[in-house]
Amino acid sequence: MLGDQLPETAAAAHVQTACDLRDHGLPVGGDTDKRGASSELLGYTTGMANPLARISISESSPLNTLGAVARFVWLLAGSDRLEDIAYYEPRVKDYTDDGLTVPGSSYGKRLFNPAPGMNQIAGVVNELKQNPSSRRAAAVVWLPEDAVRSSNDIPCTFGVFFHLRDGGLTMTTVMRSNNALTLLPYNFFEFSMLGEMVAAELGVPLARYVHWAASMHCFDAMNTVRNKITGILQPQAAEMPEMPRGNALKLGVALASFEASLRHASTVEEAREIAEKAREELGTYWGSLFNVLLAYGLAKRGDRQGALTTLDSLPDYLGRGASKSIETVLGPAAEDATNADDALFPLSDLEVLSTSGVAALVAEAPFQSGSGGTEWLLEVLKDLTSADSPVTLDEVLAVREVLVQDGVTLAARNAEEPTELTPNDVAAALKAVRKKRGEP
Repeated sequence: MLGDQLPETAAAAHVQTACDLRDHGLPVGGDTDKRGASSELLGYTTGMANPLARISISESSPLNTLGAVARFVWLLAGSDRLEDIAYYEPRVKDYTDDGLTVPGSSYGKRLFNPAPGMNQIAGVVNELKQNPSSRRAAAVVWLPEDAVRSSNDIPCTFGVFFHLRDGGLTMTTVMRSNNALTLLPYNFFEFSMLGEMVAAELGVPLARYVHWAASMHCFDAMNTVRNKITGILQPQAAEMPEMPRGNALKLGVALASFEASLRHASTVEEAREIAEKAREELGTYWGSLFNVLLAYGLAKRGDRQGALTTLDSLPDYLGRGASKSIETVLGPAAEDATNADDALFPLSDLEVLSTSGVAALVAEAPFQSGSGGTEWLLEVLKDLTSADSPVTLDEVLAVREVLVQDGVTLAARNAEEPTELTPNDVAAALKAVRKKRGEP
């Protein structure tokens, strides 16, 4: 931000930042930077005058609320475990040093659990309760060793500050480095949510959110994305309801605990039991955050109806931004399978597996020729079916989704080309699908 006033919403702040980089950013890097040339503004301030309007719903750049909620809950868990966040965002695996942990971007670990019994955010709350005008209510992310260690992941966040003024809380986040195009919207969400937790514990509103970056930048390779953002003439944001006051830190821990239980649930039935307990304990506000992750978890377990029902139950400010990710995991519905443009296999011959809208058994289905990989997949599944354990159309689609998620590619489109898939791959995928659904 070049002026003195904060943008009103996260969407407005995102667009303004992209425009400032386009119009005033200075060139950095090029051949000397392994990530390529970029535009940069040093000492850049932005934020939200209305920090509850933290979710961009602009058509050209909506916030993925599934990813945003997952990042926030991972922060609340005080975790640095790679798999805890890679479950939702596999690309984070590029930033681990040992395949087990995320050593720098694990802000929750550094804020809530840097050492046994040390919770910096609880310390901030206690400081402001004892001295409301304090200037010492701060928590640090950056550590001295970050200045010297070699790693794939050095934290972008330096620390956070909290000030009680004029009956409300102002939170300030200080960033070492900030990618304006891809990460800034998620930072707005997770840190303003953290600020509102502190405000809720103090019984005051979160009045302002300030976001300062030593280096606010965007890479030239992403200029197409930048231009799409700067082309938004009327940024649109969804405003969340105010967080219930009084016990936000306790409920945040409960949310993180329920998320971990959900992620490790072995069956759909177990996931539903966890969801029922979560609804009872978390209440409407925190329960809606859990339900975003529940919809995703059910989708990954192949429970299409449960995932879609949960998605439909979400408040619009969360559901709108989560739907694309969850529907991608689900893949096309049986009746839409023939229209799948991004299918691993051409699915035109799956029509024969439906009878009056009801999934027929693969064992009873005729097979059309000329579809290469699909015919091969169905033949393998036909061999795996039995009277006691028939393979249904839903399972065919779920097996395909498992193979897609595992990164398996079907090289063969005809009998003359080799395939990377084997019948054992398909059998393992079918077993995984049935295990998620609680079947033997």
